[in-house]
Amino acid sequence: MRRVDVAIVGAGPSGSASALFLSGHGLQILLVDRAVFPRDKVCGEAISPGALSFLDEFGLLAEIERQGAFPYRGVLLATADGLVAEACYPDHRYGLAFPREGLDYLLLKSAASRVEVLQGTAVEGVSPQDGGYRLALKGKGVTDAVWARVVISAEGRFARVLTEPSRDPGPPARFAVVSVLEGVAGLGKLLEFHLLESAMQVVISAQSPDRAAIAVVLDGPQASRRAPEAIKDFLSVLKRDPLLADRIRGARLLKPPRGMGLEGYRPAAIAGDGWLAVGDAVGNMDPITGEGMFRAFRTAQLAAETLLLAFERGDLGAARLSPYVRAVNREFLPTYRFIDMVVALSRRPKLTRFALRAIATDPVLAERMAAYQGALAPASGLFSPRTLGRLALAGAHASVTAGTGLGPHT
Repeated sequence: MRRVDVAIVGAGPSGSASALFLSGHGLQILLVDRAVFPRDKVCGEAISPGALSFLDEFGLLAEIERQGAFPYRGVLLATADGLVAEACYPDHRYGLAFPREGLDYLLLKSAASRVEVLQGTAVEGVSPQDGGYRLALKGKGVTDAVWARVVISAEGRFARVLTEPSRDPGPPARFAVVSVLEGVAGLGKLLEFHLLESAMQVVISAQSPDRAAIAVVLDGPQASRRAPEAIKDFLSVLKRDPLLADRIRGARLLKPPRGMGLEGYRPAAIAGDGWLAVGDAVGNMDPITGEGMFRAFRTAQLAAETLLLAFERGDLGAARLSPYVRAVNREFLPTYRFIDMVVALSRRPKLTRFALRAIATDPVLAERMAAYQGALAPASGLFSPRTLGRLALAGAHASVTAGTGLGPHT
């Protein structure tokens, strides 16, 4: 049986990034994925500003921009009746809208230039053996096995390898349907979040002056039942958005709409004896704020740092890998709270309007919110007394002003 130092299961962004971070350190690395790239993926297709430094480190940022990645400078938040707040990233930072299929392929090609890659190969099972793990592989009519000292689970949502995830019971309370449209009018350099009602939001990521990836996010107990209609008649559902209806009259779909339930899931663990999980395999994160790519790259970096030190010390046990768990929790638990707050606000129209008025009237607060959304500042800053106090005061003042008719309503 062939032997490697590290087997990475899943060659999406977190898996390919793990391979890139670990390469060049004298380790034999195998990257495995059941898909053959390039392959499509349900995604809002926005790369947050905080993730761009990783692409630069991988030597891919210039190539992505050369291939037409479209920059966005911040976010636009809007309600159905026209209340609007804009928040731009600090220090002229920007994110990029780029097709997920192309991004994953570039990452995989870069990884394949440095490590061994097996595409079209499924990992049928992982079992402890001789101080490491035996991986049963199946693909292209061939059944094989490989032994690895360490396994990285980069399978994405509901990872099966070692993490033992549990799902929330019942149908998902949130469901996203995504497609790419051409012929969309009025696109600019801001990610658009249309907070239409408690049961529906629309997220628009411009990929060119007239092309955009658009996601309809359905919310509430009936989300799963409403999803088939959104997939079957995507344009009609989009036209229920009064902020978008006129802008898509001449638009056409460039790819079939695809849906994904956003149900919660929790892995029993994200690390153990000789294994780690990265990216979406570390747990549920609602994609509404677009921070998934940053988490994919950052967890891959943290995993690589932890593993390289463990290999150096000759100890790959759970205790030696536990700093990874603490680092992931320290960095991302505040992010999960921030995302939960955004989702909660989207379900409460009065609070939505309060927050949007605060952001619209306080430029400092707006820049901070953009930095949290763009993974440019730790989300823990949102929950500081200073920021929460500023949000409360700005929102209260703006609401009073709007109520007296002395100030702008947009």
